[in-house]
This record gives sequence, C-alpha cells and structure tokens, in this order.
Amino acid sequence: MRWLTYEITFVGRAGAVLCSAFDDCKISIGPYSTTLRAEVADPAALYGLIERVAGFRLQVTDVHLVPSH
Repeated sequence: MRWLTYEITFVGRAGAVLCSAFDDCKISIGPYSTTLRAEVADPAALYGLIERVAGFRLQVTDVHLVPSH
C-alpha cells in the first residue's frame, strides 16, 4: 500500500487541546492559520481527517497532496 501525504490548513492558531487531538499529525502553526500534515492510506482516511477538523468547527482553507520526492 502506498501512503500519501496531505496538508490541511485551517484558520486560527491551534492551542494545546487541539494539538493533542491531532497528535498523529505534524502541526505547523502560523500567525493566522494552522497546517496539519499527515500520511493517509486512502481517500477514506483523508476524509476522516478532514471530518475530525470539521468536528472542531474549524474553517478549512486548503487541502492538498504533498508531492513525493
């Protein structure tokens, strides 16, 4: 199985609680947004991750596949 890496960016800065909820992702916090980077096995896993973000009522601004090298 080939895992793919995706980044999901949402508005706002993630705090400690949110970071702990996504401890399976690499988290980058910027001044106005937060980006989660995760390896997913399939589209269903990606959708599940997006649903987790949406469950916190966060506004997703970008979802994209990270090119493999």
